[in-house]
Amino acid sequence: MKYVCSLNQEFNEEFVAEMSKLFNLDSHLIRLLCSRGIDTQEKINNFLNPSITHLHDPYLFENMKAAVELIEKHIENNSKFLIFGDYDVDGISASAILIKYFESVGVNVSSFMPNRYEDGYGLNINTLDKIFEKDIPNIIITVDCGITSVEEVEYIKSKGIDIVVTDHHERAEQLPNCLIINPKVSETYPFKSLCGAGVALKLVQALAGITKASEYFPICAIATIADIVELFDENRAIVALGLKNIDKAPAGVLKLMHECGISKNAKASDIAFKLAPKINASGRMGSAETSLELYLETNPNQIKKLCSQIIEFNNQRQQLCDKVYKKKKTFLSTKDIF
Repeated sequence: MKYVCSLNQEFNEEFVAEMSKLFNLDSHLIRLLCSRGIDTQEKINNFLNPSITHLHDPYLFENMKAAVELIEKHIENNSKFLIFGDYDVDGISASAILIKYFESVGVNVSSFMPNRYEDGYGLNINTLDKIFEKDIPNIIITVDCGITSVEEVEYIKSKGIDIVVTDHHERAEQLPNCLIINPKVSETYPFKSLCGAGVALKLVQALAGITKASEYFPICAIATIADIVELFDENRAIVALGLKNIDKAPAGVLKLMHECGISKNAKASDIAFKLAPKINASGRMGSAETSLELYLETNPNQIKKLCSQIIEFNNQRQQLCDKVYKKKKTFLSTKDIF
């Protein structure tokens, strides 16, 4: 018999005792799970035993079928693909997932990672012009950005370029007039808390199936942890499976993990406090391209150089943070005198 626990603090003690015995957990932990909405036997089991079966059908996104058809048409036509990313761990990881997938099927794919200080966040006309001066792609796929880029999408379309926006941020009042894959926009997708890399993973799952998508679980797990999204439902499964298979992460990421003192039995806290800040540092202090290259590079000598650059960026970031903290502390102390 399946019991449901009340969401208020007056717990169904019969249910608590039953679940405590069934899952061999202290009753206080069962009450804690219930208080957080994990209040049925099925939900508790899914929380404690995340698996690949917990990933939802990517075609539950309204626009996924149309996006896949458009992308497949461009693949057949040998089109030039451009992945337009973001400069944090999530955007870098999402870019890496799509670049790696498209390269694996022989697509002519390039990427653009905005410079935080020169380009700013997301799509903008000046940045697009800079891209188009060098080469004009046939299709652009955004990752971790684009949901508010109404004017920029129209500008891209005016150039005869197709665009698919994959993002996870909140929408503005007006949406771009293009194919959008975003759980916060979708009315039919059941899980709203994917990060940008998670959305990119769902696109790969739709294009090539879950077996192919699972190759990118370690990358997506890093992004999911770094972006501090809710670790339940799909996110919990992605992180659990990604950490379990972290030894299959890109060679550059494994090297940086080694430099951070992270073993192949990595925990979420290792990713959050040791690895992610270093991957982020290149986008804060230099160019996020450095961290993206680390995901994509296979040459051991080049990987070693990239790791050194990223660690140096992180050292610079720490020194700058310390400097700002000391200045603020001095300012506040001086202010107190007056």
